[in-house]
Amino acid sequence: MASGGNVMVITCLFFLIFIEGNFGIKFVHMDMISAAVGQQVNLSCMMNSEDQNLNIEQIEWRKAEPQEHKIAIYSPSYGPYTHWGNISLYTDYFRGKLRGSILQLPAVDVWDSGRYVCELTTYPHGTIKEDKPHSHRCPSVSQGDVA
Repeated sequence: MASGGNVMVITCLFFLIFIEGNFGIKFVHMDMISAAVGQQVNLSCMMNSEDQNLNIEQIEWRKAEPQEHKIAIYSPSYGPYTHWGNISLYTDYFRGKLRGSILQLPAVDVWDSGRYVCELTTYPHGTIKEDKPHSHRCPSVSQGDVA
C-alpha cells in the first residue's frame, strides 16, 4: 500500500447479541468481528440444542444502532426476505432441521458498523434473544493517513 493515502479503517465493526444456555439451547457465535471498509463480513447465528423437539420457526436479523433496522427474516415456511438489497442470507440445516443462518454483508462501509441482533422464534420455547448489558461498544471509526 502506498504511504500517504487517505484510508478509512473500521477497527471494530460488529458484535452480536444472544442469550446462551436458556432451555438447554447454546449458540455458536463470534462476539466481535473487525473489518476494513470494503471487506465482506459474515455474521453467524447457529443454535446447538439437545432438545430434539425444538424447531426454529423464524430467524430475524436486525441492526440495533444507532437506530433499529430490520435487515432480513427467514422462515422455513416462506423462505428468506431481505429488507436491505445488498446482503445475502444463508441458512444452515443439520439432519433436516434448521440450525441457524449466516448474514453476509459485502463491501462494508462505516454505516455498517454497530450492534447486530439475531432473534430466533422457536417452538416450543418462543423467542430467544437478549441484549447483554456487559457487551463492549466498538471504538469509533477513524479516518487518516495510513502508511
